[in-house]
Amino acid sequence: MKIEKIIVLCICILFLCSCGKKEMEFYCEEGVLKGSRCLITEEKNAEYTCEEGFNFNEESKKCENIISVQASYDIVCDGGYYLENGKCISEEDLPYNNGVCSGSIYQGKCKDIRYRYKAYHCLYGTLNNETNKCDLVDERNPIETKCDDEYEYNKKKKVCERSHYTEALEREVES
Repeated sequence: MKIEKIIVLCICILFLCSCGKKEMEFYCEEGVLKGSRCLITEEKNAEYTCEEGFNFNEESKKCENIISVQASYDIVCDGGYYLENGKCISEEDLPYNNGVCSGSIYQGKCKDIRYRYKAYHCLYGTLNNETNKCDLVDERNPIETKCDDEYEYNKKKKVCERSHYTEALEREVES
């Protein structure tokens, strides 16, 4: 029984001694902790060279050339009208007022005649409503990508990077 009390007493002393014990830990204010050092990676935009006639798009990181082609169009009439001889003719006859047609006489009947309009559309590209042309983007990779000295091009992120290590900082923490 005496030995059990001594063992319990020793365990309590060890427990009490370990309370409030502080250890040192490494940390980084900048970068990623790698052992006792911090890995710091800096990023910078690359310089891109495009083929002649192409401009670099910073968002897509591609060289682009916009090609405009004439849009296709359909001749369209409003509802209630049909297309005939390049004109939109009302399906309904218009009334006569005191023997006078309130519209135009067309094939012996009083009709409302309107001129057609063109509905432009693109099979490919995007319709430019100001020019009625389809803008197609020819997109290519830059022919050259340059980074400043000490930087390397990261193809996945599409930026120039350089990495270096600094010593990690230490702080006390309770265990």
